Amino acid sequence: MKHLTRSVFTRFWAAAIVLSALALAGATIASAQQYSQKLYQGMRWRTIGPLRAGRTRAASGVPSEPNVFYIGAVNGGVWKSDDYGRTWHPIFNHEPTGSIGAIAVAPSDPNVIYVGSGEGLHRPDLAVGDGMYKSTDAGKTWVHLGLRETQQIPNVAVDPRNPNVVFVAALGHPYGPNPERGIFRSTDGGKTFQKVLYIDEYTGGSDVEIDPQNPQIVYAAMWQAQEAPWENGAWGGTEGGLFKSTDGGNTWHKIGDGFPKGVIQVDVAIAASEPSRLYATVAYGQHVGIFRSDDAGAHWYSATTDPRPKGRIGGGDLPVPKVDPKNPDVVYSCSVVTWRSTDGGKTWTGIRAAPGGDDSQNMGTNPNNPDNLPLPTHQGAIASSTAANAPASIASPGRLPKSRRCRCAATVTAPCAPSRSFSPRPIRTSFISPPTRCGKRATEAKAGNRSAPTSRAPRGPCPASPANTPPKRRSRAAASSTPSRPRRSTSTPFGPAPTTASSGSPPTAASIGKT
Repeated sequence: MKHLTRSVFTRFWAAAIVLSALALAGATIASAQQYSQKLYQGMRWRTIGPLRAGRTRAASGVPSEPNVFYIGAVNGGVWKSDDYGRTWHPIFNHEPTGSIGAIAVAPSDPNVIYVGSGEGLHRPDLAVGDGMYKSTDAGKTWVHLGLRETQQIPNVAVDPRNPNVVFVAALGHPYGPNPERGIFRSTDGGKTFQKVLYIDEYTGGSDVEIDPQNPQIVYAAMWQAQEAPWENGAWGGTEGGLFKSTDGGNTWHKIGDGFPKGVIQVDVAIAASEPSRLYATVAYGQHVGIFRSDDAGAHWYSATTDPRPKGRIGGGDLPVPKVDPKNPDVVYSCSVVTWRSTDGGKTWTGIRAAPGGDDSQNMGTNPNNPDNLPLPTHQGAIASSTAANAPASIASPGRLPKSRRCRCAATVTAPCAPSRSFSPRPIRTSFISPPTRCGKRATEAKAGNRSAPTSRAPRGPCPASPANTPPKRRSRAAASSTPSRPRRSTSTPFGPAPTTASSGSPPTAASIGKT
């Protein structure tokens, strides 16, 4: 009986405490509701950090306005600077996606801007988009154009003479097959799109470039790739490659005489001052090469034996080539280090790097001002310019929060802090990409074996695991010059990992699907 009384007593007081707490909470809520909403009208959102913007892939200058730069973060929207990069403004906050893969300003009309959404990189931390956007007032307002199911658009090219003609490289769904991928063309400013280059539901468009002197000549890169639903799993095949059209995109033929067998992925760059000069970074098997053509893509040869500019960007992405618009011998390779060659790709010098992971993701060029270089990085972007009253190098939103983190603010004007300037001296870097996840390599990497692969190469089988050896200390120079190696499975949805290039006939206008 005594225990029963004690139990009842305990439950009574527990119920009393709960009821008291509820009554107090209700009184607090009622009290809070008595305050007028006018008291909050003077409050404004402000940014508090963290002061990093994350990976930025897209960049563009304006030929007629050297002070204007646009950049697009892979998950942070579009930003604009009109003072050589000193301050930046988010101009894409009201659109339903923040993942940006490409920005293209019409050379003949600086008010016309095309934006492709979805970062267009095969990696485990990618962000997809919802198609194409267009602005006709220099970014003040935007219209969605379609291609919603492409999900990833890594590049957009606008006709240098006609702002209504635009080509879109659409990579497609990253985790499965879909038909809305390949190269699309619009001749009416984006009102309608036609699929002009298509191979299959696994192969998408990864790059597209228009000859600046003859817009009837178009180059396009196709990439067969798919991500797995688990971390660091992906597959690729050789059904893609590099294609060329000489009739404005109506028909295409495959090029690459001189490329090695088993080409998986290609990025191409045209020398604007000499369009017959082309440069390309090419992934084949477990290797990456830099190739050059002096006859508009008919024949190719390896441009350099230096392994450093061939290194993949941290995360495994293919290095991106860019050419000085006024000097065909000046070429850049955007990778963990930004490399520059002044002798047509034979020798290279590192001009910028950040061992903390500030990888170069791309580079914007200005045909009238070749020294204006917006450089997207893994932590936002920087801009370099030698124009009058312009800083030599300045930081962009790469050191500031993403626009999505302060979208409730009325306006966001981000002053930029000084950054490392471009330097002609070689720069060493000790940045090491994450280890692989292939069998014994994963165990060795966890145990500290630094001989394991140091970069995530998107396609190809994992190399055989070496014997488990004690960690070896390497110099910074050795770390920066060690070529990255792949970490991919040999099992693919396209069949066994191929060893030779596809022998299928190139697509023509008659064999290409239309949308």
